[in-house]
Amino acid sequence: MKILTSDRGFFVFVLQMGCPFLLYLEGYYLKDKPMKSSLFFLLPLAFLASCSGAKDQKSSTSNNVVAFTPNVQHSIYVEYDNINDPQKMHVILDRERLLVDKDGKIFSSDGHLYADLGLGGAIQVIYFWKDGPELTILAELSDGDKGWTEIEKFNVMQKKKLWSTRFGKFNAGVPVIANGKLYMSTIGALAKLDVSTGQFCWKIENLYDGSKYNGFEEPVFVNAQQVLFRSERPFVGGKDEILVDDAKGTILRKD
Repeated sequence: MKILTSDRGFFVFVLQMGCPFLLYLEGYYLKDKPMKSSLFFLLPLAFLASCSGAKDQKSSTSNNVVAFTPNVQHSIYVEYDNINDPQKMHVILDRERLLVDKDGKIFSSDGHLYADLGLGGAIQVIYFWKDGPELTILAELSDGDKGWTEIEKFNVMQKKKLWSTRFGKFNAGVPVIANGKLYMSTIGALAKLDVSTGQFCWKIENLYDGSKYNGFEEPVFVNAQQVLFRSERPFVGGKDEILVDDAKGTILRKD
């Protein structure tokens, strides 16, 4: 017999193990008495299990941020030789471990050029998504004096850049693609972009005030209409939050 091990496992275990025993007691004690329903014995246990379920449901929704999972695509893992000043990175595409240099040139394992992203700056951090022959790339770049974030789509079969756009400055947060839209952040700025066209659905800028919204964590989808961006305060501790209307790109709450 399979024993369930969920959060309600204890009560389910009691039901699984206790029911046969209670039925046995019923048959023994009531065999010479008028028939009575087994529910007399089982209802208390069912009540306990349902209470446990209600408790689980309550605990999962007690936080204002409830896990809502659209079709989210996280970026492909990138390995850095030096996270603070990357000169070489490695990424696995099409089951092959490729070398990425700081200028955005990607080389196959035999040294041949796989793609030249033509980013125009030195990579500080880079994110990849692959859909067939098409790569979507978000890279935080620097020329030594200033930093910016560049997003582009590149066709590796045609060796061709399909579109490219810039957004924000530095401190690129962890981006995600959900339902064909790229959600991203940099210092003091948030945005949603259509990866098929390279056009922005919305942008929210000029949030940084010298102490808050220096950088953002991976966005959290609260429900189908709202997305939450959290920003950690690096020196004083604590977190600030911005809740955004996903369709309109307007701020619903700003802490």
